[in-house]
Amino acid sequence: MFLSIYFYKNIYKNFLIFLFILSLVFVSGDLLVRLSLLPTFQSAAWMFFYMLPLMFSMALPIASCLSIQSVVGNFHTNDEILFFHCFKSARKTLFRSVFIFSISLLFLYIPFIFYLVPQSYKNGKNFIINFAKEQFYQLEEDKLHDIIPNLTLYFKKKDLTQKDRPKFYNLLLTFNEKNKDRYVINSKEGFLYKNSLYLKNGMIQNVGQKDKFYTAQFEQTQIDLKRFFNIEEKKVDTKHLKFFTWKQLLENKHKEKQIFFEFHKRLAQILWQFLLPFLSLFLILLFARNKSNLLISILLSGFLFFIFYFSINMGFVIFGSKTLAVIFLYALPLILFLVLLLSYKRKFNL
Repeated sequence: MFLSIYFYKNIYKNFLIFLFILSLVFVSGDLLVRLSLLPTFQSAAWMFFYMLPLMFSMALPIASCLSIQSVVGNFHTNDEILFFHCFKSARKTLFRSVFIFSISLLFLYIPFIFYLVPQSYKNGKNFIINFAKEQFYQLEEDKLHDIIPNLTLYFKKKDLTQKDRPKFYNLLLTFNEKNKDRYVINSKEGFLYKNSLYLKNGMIQNVGQKDKFYTAQFEQTQIDLKRFFNIEEKKVDTKHLKFFTWKQLLENKHKEKQIFFEFHKRLAQILWQFLLPFLSLFLILLFARNKSNLLISILLSGFLFFIFYFSINMGFVIFGSKTLAVIFLYALPLILFLVLLLSYKRKFNL
C-alpha cells in the first residue's frame, strides 16, 4: 500500500511539473515563430491561450515518459532497483501503478486530440487572419507598411465608410513567393472583403529568378490573404484536417484519403499514448545507471517521441496502400512494446 502511494504521488507530481515546463517551452517557441504576425502584447497573449491546448497535447506524451523514468531512475540512483527484480509483488505494484497512470491520461488526452485541439487550432488560425484584417483598418495613409515579412503595402488614401469592405486608393503591393519570385502590383483602387483583397485597374510585375521579368495589366484581380498567414484549406468543407473533430472525421473518413489517414492517425495517437508509459518504463529499466539518470531519461523520452511522431505522420507517405499504412500505424507501437518487454524479461531472467 505504501509503495503504491509513493508511485502515484511521485509519478503524477513529476508529470505535472514536466507538462507545465514543456507546454510553456512549446508555446513560447510557437509565439517566437509568429512574432512578426503578432506585434502587440495583447495579440501575443491571446495567441498564447489559443495555442496552449495544441502544445499541451504535444507535451503530454513526453511528460508521461519523463515522469515514469524520473521516478524509476531514482531507484537506480539509490541502488534500490533490485528490490523490484527480486520481489514479484513489488513489480506488480509498479506495473499496476503505470497501468492506472496510463489509463488516467487517456481520459485527458482523448478529449484534447478530438475536440479541444481542433477547436483551439481553428480559433488560433482565425485569430491571426482577423487580427491581420484589423491591422488593415488601422494602417495610416501615404505610408509604406510591412504587414508581415513577405508582404508590403502602400496606399495614398483609404475609405472606411463600409466597415465590412474598406476601400484603398492608389495601391502599391509587393510580396515574395516561396520560390523567391517577387511580385509588384500597382492598382488605382481596391477593397478588402472577408479574407481577400480585390484590386481594380492595375498592373502586375513579376521579377523571377535569373533576372526574368514579366508584366501584365488587369481590370480586376483577387488576392487571397490566407496564403500569407499559412491558413490552408482542403476540399472537404474547405477546412484544414486539423480542424476536424471526432464526428467530422467519422463522417468523412471514406470521402478522401487524407481524412482517412487523419482518422486513423488520431486513433494511433491514443494507442501510442497508452503504451508510452510502459515503453519508457522498459527503456529506463534496461538502460538506467547507478547515478543521475536525468540525461538518460531525456534522451530515451526524446527517442520515443521521435518514433511516435514519425510513425503517425509518415505512415501514409511511406506506404501508398491504405491497408499497409494502417497496419504500420497500429503495428509499430505494439511490436516495440513486445520487443522491449521481452528484452526486459530476458535481461533480468524473469
